[in-house]
Amino acid sequence: MKVQKFIELTHEKYYAELSEYFGDTIIAFFTDEPNILGRNAVSV
Repeated sequence: MKVQKFIELTHEKYYAELSEYFGDTIIAFFTDEPNILGRNAVSV
């Protein structure tokens, strides 16, 4: 149930505002990683 609420509050809101871009321009949009490049990424 908590996961469904999380999806409603995040993913569904993104889709409501940006649906025309999904599949082409937007291929991914969420990360819970502390670094946008992912785990063990080396920042330059």
